Amino acid sequence: MHKAIFKIFSSVIFFTLLFSACSNLPRSYLEQQQLMPDERVIFNKKVFDSAWRKVEIFYYDKTFNGKDWVKLGDKYRNEAITAADPDQLYEVINKMLAELESSHLIAIRTARKDITDRSKKDGMIGILINAVQDKLCIINVMPDSPAAKAGVQRGWLVVGRDGVKFPDLKHADFHTIAGESVTFDFIDENDHPRSLSIIPARRIKDKFEEAHELNYGILYVRMAEFDSQSVKFLYKKLEEYSAARGLILDLRSNPGGRISQCKKAIGHFFTGNVEMGNFITRKGNEIDKESKDFFTLNYDKPMVILVSSRSGSAAEIFSHVLQFHHRARVIGQKTAGAVLAAVKLSLPDGGEIMIPGMDYTGLDGKRLEGTGVIPDINVPEATVAEIREGKDREIETALQILNGELYTDAK
Repeated sequence: MHKAIFKIFSSVIFFTLLFSACSNLPRSYLEQQQLMPDERVIFNKKVFDSAWRKVEIFYYDKTFNGKDWVKLGDKYRNEAITAADPDQLYEVINKMLAELESSHLIAIRTARKDITDRSKKDGMIGILINAVQDKLCIINVMPDSPAAKAGVQRGWLVVGRDGVKFPDLKHADFHTIAGESVTFDFIDENDHPRSLSIIPARRIKDKFEEAHELNYGILYVRMAEFDSQSVKFLYKKLEEYSAARGLILDLRSNPGGRISQCKKAIGHFFTGNVEMGNFITRKGNEIDKESKDFFTLNYDKPMVILVSSRSGSAAEIFSHVLQFHHRARVIGQKTAGAVLAAVKLSLPDGGEIMIPGMDYTGLDGKRLEGTGVIPDINVPEATVAEIREGKDREIETALQILNGELYTDAK
């Protein structure tokens, strides 16, 4: 499948592993499994045409990024109609969507085709994975999660499932069912093969969020996303560690979230509202955005933001705004460049299609889509060996910068 589809989604694999959708399987999905060939042709056409039409109506760029949307529909329609099963159908739909080369544009199957029991729920195992040196490396394991209880360790490589090797990142199958044991194949910290059986949980209480004090009295906070829970977590920790001399805010695995929550989070670091850039509708209307100065902390300590290619959407806008206003230094690697505001719409088979409905221009007048936020200081991403050793060059660099600024200010 075209790499454009995975611009933001492949960088946040942990949503599949930790925050999987947990809704009941729609009846329309179950019924289509038993379709006769002629019925499937009709059903496939219905789903494909629905996806095509929704993009025609809601896609943010009425020029379709310079592509002929009608011709693209004609190009893929027959292949979609003759698809043998839902997997093939969605693969074709996503090939068509990839032609537009946009983030936040993807058709999403409701569940795997072998799930026919509506009482079954998606499972969560509690690991955070990233592609490191072309390997699937575990960069964090949530305490007390099913993975932690099974003995999975940070720095291990995930190489397969049930004895079948994963061919590549895109085809790694991490979907699980709550309560049903699954065996994943690993390479441990000593490069020895390990196979562990894990029983996925229905829910995991916490997110990959943490806060604690580091050297020099610097507060470290990791935010999982920009939703109400995470922004409240940030507020709580800034209050709890109010005596800290500075802040490192880790957004390296933050895929984004709601712009409304991003506005609230930005508001904590300024006195009064600040400009955030413009969202541009399909009609060309510009919607000015400002941070929210309501129940905010007005946090004024020195701060550094950590970013990576896994930082997307609202996390990029947050970083850009604080960087532009010289409120924070940004350290790490260039962000995902996936900032289009999107909507999710239902498809006739119970699946969904995510469509970007608005573009975004930053405070410098430039688009962030496709370019991302450029760090003030670029720090290469950790190698597998460094992850296994517990080294974190971004945090080390941030501590040096903040301690230097605090030392200078104290003179």
